[in-house]
Amino acid sequence: MNQTNRIYSCKNEELLPISKFTLFSFKRDIADFSAFSTQFNDQYVADMEAMIAQVEILLEPQTETLALKQIYQEMEKHIVEIQKALLPVEGYLKLGKKEIGITPASFGISPLRRSINKGDSEAVLKGVKIVITNIQTHNTTLEQKGMPDTTLTTLQDLQNRVAENKQKQYEIKTNRASIVQSNIQTLNTLYLRMSEIYTIGKVLYKTTNPVKYDEYTFSKLIKKVRNTSSPKSDVQSPMSKVETL
Repeated sequence: MNQTNRIYSCKNEELLPISKFTLFSFKRDIADFSAFSTQFNDQYVADMEAMIAQVEILLEPQTETLALKQIYQEMEKHIVEIQKALLPVEGYLKLGKKEIGITPASFGISPLRRSINKGDSEAVLKGVKIVITNIQTHNTTLEQKGMPDTTLTTLQDLQNRVAENKQKQYEIKTNRASIVQSNIQTLNTLYLRMSEIYTIGKVLYKTTNPVKYDEYTFSKLIKKVRNTSSPKSDVQSPMSKVETL
């Protein structure tokens, strides 16, 4: 089967907010568009609203959005628990400084904290693995200094839970990307409607209203979407910081 290619120069997920910006401007300026051509009427607006609704369901189905939110919240909870567990480990490490001779940074605690505060789940998984390995290596000394024998299993369990949540996120997002690719013509159709609006919007406002002219310029709208969207990682936001000893 032939694959349909995108005809727009932005990410799939960016097309939706751009289309909503476009619809807002178009509805505000509908009188000007209607005066230019009677094809820009209430039915034209309704058709575009229907296209946007269809794309929204395709890109952001409510069931998957809710599932990802729940997975994120669960992951965040486990990462916060990892973060809290680091403080006593650091304390026992410092009590055993003479015997172990390793700083919290070399032990992996400091880099792991930085990864947690950045909200980087991939780095968190790598970092906690390093800490676990070092605990295993120096477990006898750390337990002699008072570290509970459950510390290691607790961290291993939290690591597994974060990894499981990350895998669930990956599976949902990968499946959605495949579905979107199979329905790319739906997004292309919306973009063609937007392009028609841009063409006439530029005719109407090129010499009369530079602000509105930009609102009907696709490249300007892409920048607007990217500037108003905060960067997202798998964890999406930094965790609350915990002070070091």
